[in-house]
Parts: sequence; C-alpha cells; structure tokens
Amino acid sequence: MSAVLWELAEQAAARPGRLAAILLPYARMRGWDSATLAATLGCSRDALAHLLVARDPTSAMWEDDVAELARLWGADPQRLIAVLEMARHHQRPAS
Repeated sequence: MSAVLWELAEQAAARPGRLAAILLPYARMRGWDSATLAATLGCSRDALAHLLVARDPTSAMWEDDVAELARLWGADPQRLIAVLEMARHHQRPAS
C-alpha cells in the first residue's frame, strides 16, 4: 500500500467534498481504525484509501454514483451507502 496515498487520504479528511471528510470523522467517533472501516465497507485497506480520496458525488443520482465508486474500488455498494448515510446523520448539528 502506498504511504503517499494514505497521506492524501488523511489530508482529504479536511477537505469538504471528499469521502474522507465524511467517513474518517465517523470512523474515529466509533473507535474504528482503517482496518475496521475497510472491513465494514467490505473492501481492502488499499481500496479504502482510494475511496477516501474520491469526491463525494453530488448528483441527483447520489446512491447510484456511490454504488459505482464502491464497485470501482471493490467495496460493497450497500455497505458504503449505509455508512455514508450514518456518517452524514452524525455530522448534522443536534436541533
């Protein structure tokens, strides 16, 4: 696995619009390391790094676009969609 890719993934956590900005804070809140997050998404740690640097789809076909990203990098599409939805829910400020 490329150390450079993981460094980029960590940097992407501070960049809105990247999947890392959604997934990494959620994983940390849950106490998950990268291996646990990858297992939860049904992918390898190498694939996880690629997913983290990917842009968060913004189209009206969000679920289809996320599923395509999952398939591209070997993750389980339904798991990625579910975890992203949970992570988004936890990002919202409490009312």
